[in-house]
Amino acid sequence: MPLVCGPQDRLPEPSMYVPVRSSKGQTWCGPYALACIAGIDYDEAKAIIQDIVGRQHNGHRAAIKGVSNRVMVSALIRSGFFVHHRAVRHDRPTVRRFLEETQPGREVILMNVTDHYITYRSGTLSDPENGVQAVERFKGLRKHIIRYWAISGPWH
Repeated sequence: MPLVCGPQDRLPEPSMYVPVRSSKGQTWCGPYALACIAGIDYDEAKAIIQDIVGRQHNGHRAAIKGVSNRVMVSALIRSGFFVHHRAVRHDRPTVRRFLEETQPGREVILMNVTDHYITYRSGTLSDPENGVQAVERFKGLRKHIIRYWAISGPWH
């Protein structure tokens, strides 16, 4: 007997993880994006990035403001994810136009927009300034995408 699934039997859409933060201070977009994707606390994501960046000459942990794309991709790979770089057209579309044209659906996307990271997952966008919002309510839709990556990993 074949297995038949109706609309009521569909798996729930994966939702964006909202990072928890136990420490005080500025919330930066790099660790925030990593936390959203990996489903970990902000401070854990920050520690992963700091381990990759290393220490300053005086022995203190390096600042994680301005996380480079190389470090961000390394942190995702270290966290067990597959990172697929995607080319952006020469005209650098806005976040809104990119999402309208690509229709990513359930795909997880990390976007670098003018020295800032925004995460997309299942109809929601996230960054430290807006939190997790439905695409229509997100305030950064006019930012231009410089680079983006499709992320796949343990939750797929």
